[in-house]
Amino acid sequence: MDKNKPFITDQEDTQVKRTFWGTLSLSTILMLIYIYILTVASRGEKTTITYISMAVVLMIGTSTVMGIILTLRRRSELGLKLMFYSLLTLCVAAATLFQGRAISITFSILIISTICFLWVFPQHSRREYVIVAVSALVLIWIIEGLNPAWRQSMTMVQVGPAGAVVFGLIFAIYLLRYSWGIVSSSLRLKITVWTGFILAGISLVLIAYSAITARQSAIEAAQEESLTFAASQARLVRADVEIPLDTARALAQAFTSIKDQSNTEAMSRSQVNAMLRQVLIENPSFLGTYTLWEPNAFDGLDATFTGAAVHDNTGRFIPYWVRSDDGSVVATALVDYETPGLGDWYLLPRQTKTEVTVAPLIYPVQGVDTVMASFVVPILYNDEFYGIAGVDAPIAFVQDLVDQVDLYNGQAGAVLMTSDGTLISVRNQPDLVNQPATEIYPDFAELQSRIEAGDSFISMSPDGQYLRAFAPVDLGRTGKHWSFGLLIPFNEITAPATAAAILQGTIGLILIILALIILWFLSGQIVRPVRDLTTVANAVSQGNLNVTAHVQATDETGVLANAFNLMISQLRESFITLEERVAERTQNLELASEVGRSVSQVRALDVMLKDAAEIIRSRFDLYYVQVYLTNPSQTYLNLQAGTGHVGEELLSRSHRLPLNTGSINGRAATEKRSVIISDTTKSATFRPNPLLPNTRSEMAVPLLIGEKVVGVLDMQSETAGSLNHDLLSAFEALAGQLAIAIQNANLLAETEQSRAEVEAQAQRLSRTNWANYLDAIHRPEETGFVFEQNKVVPMVQGEQLMKNDSALTAPIAVTGEAIGNITVEMEGQSPISRTSDLINTVARQVAQQIESLRLLENAEQYRFEAEEASRRLTREGWKNYKENTSGNLSYLYDLREVRPLNGDSTDQHASTVPLKIRDELIGTLSIQGLSIDDKESLNLATAVAERLSAHIESLRQFDETKRGQVELDKRAQQLAAVAEISTASSKELDIDKMLASVVYLTQRKFDLYHAHIFTFDENTSMLHIAACGWKEGDEHEGTHGTTTIPLEQEQSLVARAARTRQAVIVNDVRNEPGWLPNPLLPDTSSELAVPLVIGDQVLGVLDVQSDRINAFSDEDANIQTTLASQVATALQNARSFTRAQKQAERETTLNLISQKIQSATTVDAVLQIAARELGHALGAPMTIAQLSMKDKEK
Repeated sequence: MDKNKPFITDQEDTQVKRTFWGTLSLSTILMLIYIYILTVASRGEKTTITYISMAVVLMIGTSTVMGIILTLRRRSELGLKLMFYSLLTLCVAAATLFQGRAISITFSILIISTICFLWVFPQHSRREYVIVAVSALVLIWIIEGLNPAWRQSMTMVQVGPAGAVVFGLIFAIYLLRYSWGIVSSSLRLKITVWTGFILAGISLVLIAYSAITARQSAIEAAQEESLTFAASQARLVRADVEIPLDTARALAQAFTSIKDQSNTEAMSRSQVNAMLRQVLIENPSFLGTYTLWEPNAFDGLDATFTGAAVHDNTGRFIPYWVRSDDGSVVATALVDYETPGLGDWYLLPRQTKTEVTVAPLIYPVQGVDTVMASFVVPILYNDEFYGIAGVDAPIAFVQDLVDQVDLYNGQAGAVLMTSDGTLISVRNQPDLVNQPATEIYPDFAELQSRIEAGDSFISMSPDGQYLRAFAPVDLGRTGKHWSFGLLIPFNEITAPATAAAILQGTIGLILIILALIILWFLSGQIVRPVRDLTTVANAVSQGNLNVTAHVQATDETGVLANAFNLMISQLRESFITLEERVAERTQNLELASEVGRSVSQVRALDVMLKDAAEIIRSRFDLYYVQVYLTNPSQTYLNLQAGTGHVGEELLSRSHRLPLNTGSINGRAATEKRSVIISDTTKSATFRPNPLLPNTRSEMAVPLLIGEKVVGVLDMQSETAGSLNHDLLSAFEALAGQLAIAIQNANLLAETEQSRAEVEAQAQRLSRTNWANYLDAIHRPEETGFVFEQNKVVPMVQGEQLMKNDSALTAPIAVTGEAIGNITVEMEGQSPISRTSDLINTVARQVAQQIESLRLLENAEQYRFEAEEASRRLTREGWKNYKENTSGNLSYLYDLREVRPLNGDSTDQHASTVPLKIRDELIGTLSIQGLSIDDKESLNLATAVAERLSAHIESLRQFDETKRGQVELDKRAQQLAAVAEISTASSKELDIDKMLASVVYLTQRKFDLYHAHIFTFDENTSMLHIAACGWKEGDEHEGTHGTTTIPLEQEQSLVARAARTRQAVIVNDVRNEPGWLPNPLLPDTSSELAVPLVIGDQVLGVLDVQSDRINAFSDEDANIQTTLASQVATALQNARSFTRAQKQAERETTLNLISQKIQSATTVDAVLQIAARELGHALGAPMTIAQLSMKDKEK
């Protein structure tokens, strides 16, 4: 156990868990806040402040994610600190960027901080969090007081019931999580809290269902009512709009009569003007009346009226009667009627030949801008367009109409708009007239198709805050529709349902609180007996067994109290008995411990076991004790110690027991558990011993070291039942100590033996080393010196010192082996202990020094031998290099060029500097004209020679390395070829094809002149050629099928390889007397024959030939031997397959013949089938099957 690891209390562990879960809960609330703020910012007006706020939220959100990661990695406190500081930073940023948020921010900080202070923040960090939170609040109110100019207002989105429910659930879960420890500590609290949760859950479900139902009903009712109201308002608008439209339609119909050929009375332009003027006068609400005719369409007199009053330069009939600012009616000519856009009131009817309403239009009337509409009807006759008749009328009445809409406490909006998305009137917002409908309906593009189609429908606003109803306003025969729309806030629609839900929730909460109060008092009555029993149980747990539970109830608590009182009385009785048993066992364990200490002090195994048996017998007052040990093979239990005369008798007999379950001791050792026989007279497994007639109880305890049995401790008593399970623990503890003591004794003996062997080995090694050192060749076998008469002289070989009683001798020993001695004569003086110690000390120092000197001389000798070996390798290497180099290795510089030096002659007057590698002369550097007195030049030449020697040695080694690499690559290619050939041979089971493939690949992969394979016939002792190589284009060139060689033929490399079962190499066959030439292979220069061997059986010979001398080396022989072993295996497998195939064919043929014979029903048929089928199977020209009894008759 790590003692340095701090101890964590339960309270600290609870605080860690609170911090962990509190951090996760806080992170969930923060993420919801971030999502809410981003949603509000994205839907509002995009300003610099908005973008800054979004950037701040994203940055703080990132830090919150980092806090979550730290929390999940069990760094909750750091994650909590990061998230709490992120929350405060967000609050300060919100107060800095937006107006009017200080109160809500302060309220949020106080609530979250209070919760965290109570349950989440660690005790040691709370002061820091308080300071930081207070600082944030102070900073927020300073910013609120300064009110910076850059701050902007922020319209908050209603989170709605869903948000409140989510926040409430999170808070409830958090509160339950951290108050659960308090609730769990009281049964009364558990009953009350769980019942409260059940009641609250049921009430919440009922209230939620009621609220949702009421809300849905309110929404459905609002939809129906809004559509009905919008339709009624649309009809009012249509009724008012139809008056000018009907007037324009009447004028157009009247003007159509001008083109009626049956009408004899023609209408003049003045008459039409009078009609238009009169209509305008009779309808004071109209702003103007007009007509416009196509060129010469009215009377064909346009040229006559060119430039006339109420005409333009075209002379077309275009009068426009309008009220002037003073209220009088005047006429003027229409303008811009052919201009697209401005003249749509004319161009559209002409194009569509339908009625057209153009609205809204802003027209000044008596100095006031008036909203008006142009109602235009085409003049058609026989579906031909002649012109238009129109009325301009104010439509300000629609603004009054929408302003009078008062729904949902005046919170509902009303809008009248055209189908192309132009606002005609907006409730309480006349300034929006003639503005695009997207000012009110951002999603108008999605609504337009249904408005143009004249549909009545319900729609939700994109933000989900408004219910929108649309009803069409039909405009006569124009085919166009205006639309009357209502915008109703959802919170106004659902306000009654929400109020009802709040009322229901309040009533439900009050009822739940009353129910919990009543339940609290009722649960107290239930819990009181349990509390009394708990008090009694605590007293019992503290050791007081003299208490009684006083519960008078007759229910389950009364039964529990009676059972509790009975248990206490039984515990009192059990404790009394237990104390007695514990005292007895304690005494036995103390005896066992004493015996263990006694036996552990003895080191000899036999003495220890004997003493242990005797001590156990005497201490526990037993009849007989014995110890068995297992033999090394774990097959027998050998008696090692026994008490009294019986033990001596059994030891003298070398008593042992088989290691099986046939005896008590064998069973204990086999099953590795103690065996107890409390009464031998009642045991069927007890085997009596005639030497121990009084045994009445017996116990055998295995001596275990781990899972290994080392022996058995057997104890016997004269009293039945004295050896029982109560004593087992003491004896098992004693057996464990005894087993450890046995193991220690064995280990000690093994250690002593190992030490003796090491010392003996060291002595032998020292004796051998000194014998080699004093080898009578380099040094005499004996050496010594004598100090006498103040002189040191060598000791003469064979000289013996005179010994007397006063002489002292100390051996000179190295690692315990005496290699000499020091003798000191005391000249008649008696030796003293100090003198003896001095001589022995000097002898030890001499031994150490001469051993060191011997090792030093041996090291010098080994170094000399290593240098000699290095020089020899250098010399042999340069010798081989010269042999392998055909070029000249001598060069001469004659002051003009460097050229090869022919011959070995050099100028005798030239100065020569040797070229040496490791003191081995490999060449010379001769310089003519160099004086031996020029020391500087000689030193330069010597330095150049040394560097030249080192460099050419490096070049030689590099050349050898390169040649070795080439050789290595060659061997790798050859091994790859062997693998390829082996793979090919293993795939082919036809022997001829397989051998032909082998020689074909061998000849080409190894670039050989020829290759062939001989197979060996054991019956004839002949080698028959089975496959040979051939040149490309000549498939059977060579000796294919023509050569047979006897195994005993001397003049044959193939026969020799088969006889010796070893590879035979001849690198120059012309000079080999044992070579058998082949006239068909005249270019053979080298030959290698390798036997095909499986175990001790020769299957054949692989023979390869080259047209180059010295083509094969030992490595080539190894490669080909490897190939031959693979080919031999493939050949053996193919032969086995062929034999198996033939056997299978024979069995198949035999089965077929047997089936046909057994199918015959007469003797003649059997004989005929046998003769026919056997003849076919064997291919015999004649087969006879007959029956004859002629020779059997007597």
